[in-house]
Amino acid sequence: MVSLGPPLEHGPRAETPSDGAQLALIAGRLCSAEAAVEAVKPGNRVFVGTACATPIGLVQALICDVRFAARGARFTTAFTRRGLAGEYNLPYVLPRVIGLENALDLLLSGRVFDADEAKSLGLVSRVVEPLDLLDAARAYARDIARNCSPRAMAVLRHQVYGDLDRTFTDALARSYSAMEFFAGSPDFREGVSSFVEKREPKFEGLPPDFDPDDATRDAFLPY
Repeated sequence: MVSLGPPLEHGPRAETPSDGAQLALIAGRLCSAEAAVEAVKPGNRVFVGTACATPIGLVQALICDVRFAARGARFTTAFTRRGLAGEYNLPYVLPRVIGLENALDLLLSGRVFDADEAKSLGLVSRVVEPLDLLDAARAYARDIARNCSPRAMAVLRHQVYGDLDRTFTDALARSYSAMEFFAGSPDFREGVSSFVEKREPKFEGLPPDFDPDDATRDAFLPY
């Protein structure tokens, strides 16, 4: 069973399952440069990095936006090998992550696959050596915390997930709304200024009442 780690500034926590697969689930707050990832959507957190060998662990990993796996970690859906149908909405989520045929392969067979195959399928974005796993996830999270606008990440994440089942035209209209939302904003000005001045940006933290839907609510097409 994977345990959700504390905020990164308090130190990540990892557990090792009986089969020796390395686990790491890092959660943090995007409230300072030294913290990792805060909720880029109100009420949620973004989790960076997990690899595990059980169906429950796989479900937890797929909830994450970005996944890091330790080389040697193993995954499985296992449902059919235990006389079960797909649980926890995995038949809905998995095809959206790795495609229909790959998802059917893993779900129907219930076979075990390793971190390198998971990377080739698009199930994880990074595979690193076990001892480097936490450092790699920390480095990724800190780069985001130091260089990316919390508001922009919140809205972009809202666009990605919200547009999955929309038509191209509807998603395009929402995109124009988001472009107008950020045009001339303090974050945009700071992003351009920091680039020109060759320094790290100083974006404001994400307000607790920020709603990314505000950026796409007035969807429109300029033609």
